[in-house]
Amino acid sequence: MTVIPLGNQLWQVSDADAVLGYIDQIVVLGEIRFRVRRLRYPDARWIKLGEFWEFDSAVDACVS
Repeated sequence: MTVIPLGNQLWQVSDADAVLGYIDQIVVLGEIRFRVRRLRYPDARWIKLGEFWEFDSAVDACVS
């Protein structure tokens, strides 16, 4: 698994074959969280997988 910073609090998580998801850092009620989303094809819609307090938990959510 590879985590690639795309800039401005955005990361791409991929494995050898495909992109697994994207993580972006957001602020909710003054607290930092990491939102995990996946881009669904063929309609190119974002599917929200969850919000996490820790970055490592967000990365793990991309795999499951």
